[in-house]
Amino acid sequence: ENLKEGGATMSSSLGVVGSSSLRDDNEGEEGVQEYSNAKKLVTRAANREAALGLNQQGGADFSDMPLKPDHSKRPCWVCPDGTIYLEAFHELYASAYDFLVAIAEPVARPEFVHEYKLTPYSLYAAVATNIDTESILRVLQRLSKTAVPTTVQTFVRDCTKRYGKAKLVLKSNKFYVESDHPHVLKELLRDPLISQARVTLDLNTESNDPTKTSSDPNNPDGFVVQ
Repeated sequence: ENLKEGGATMSSSLGVVGSSSLRDDNEGEEGVQEYSNAKKLVTRAANREAALGLNQQGGADFSDMPLKPDHSKRPCWVCPDGTIYLEAFHELYASAYDFLVAIAEPVARPEFVHEYKLTPYSLYAAVATNIDTESILRVLQRLSKTAVPTTVQTFVRDCTKRYGKAKLVLKSNKFYVESDHPHVLKELLRDPLISQARVTLDLNTESNDPTKTSSDPNNPDGFVVQ
């Protein structure tokens, strides 16, 4: 009986030890996986900060931008990287908010200061609602506590100057690109896919399709002029 009891006790003890070791191994693997995931997140965040040109302290430094004399009457900061900060407690908040929502993408909206970002897509959406380039820059200049940086002005102009220069038109169940600006068509034809889809017409072949380009020597670009 003592041996049986001893054997049972020994078996039971071995079973407990075995299960404990297995559990420790699983916890160790989970810990390694969590560490690996955390390391990936830290690396990804560091890459984003580097791409944005942030300093070693982890934040962008725009303290060298001089404030306008009446900056207290203006609700926004317009930064060189296209970030816009809006004082949510300012008396002009409502007007500035409506404008920024139309031209920029919201990033964060805590209680006192909201953050927005100018992007090509947000500016495309702005000009699509009939907000022209100069109006965007003029209102930004009016709302900003600092002078609107040259980099931001260039970015806004580059993103909006081409809007509406070309359009798709459906003719004879086919889509064609039309533009009043030959240089825009030339630039579009640099794209290999667009250039492959270009329709050409030999002058020796009769055709009633006015949308086809011509090899007329007086029209070296081959564009249809209507």
